[in-house]
Amino acid sequence: VLEDVGGVNDDFCVCPVGFVGSLCEFSLGDCTLECFNGGVCMRQSGRGLEDVGAQVNDEFCSCPDGFS
Repeated sequence: VLEDVGGVNDDFCVCPVGFVGSLCEFSLGDCTLECFNGGVCMRQSGRGLEDVGAQVNDEFCSCPDGFS
């Protein structure tokens, strides 16, 4: 859901449960990767990512600061 908070260029998305990212493009469920050191497995959902060339359902670990 796109929310408008009344200013210029300050719109933001309110993501449904299980999705995160500025466009709700990452799913937090059904990942097969095992992440370490507090990392969280994420999967690109494919929503709105066609313009940036992302592959649908690419998995990756989102790591905390200091880890990669």
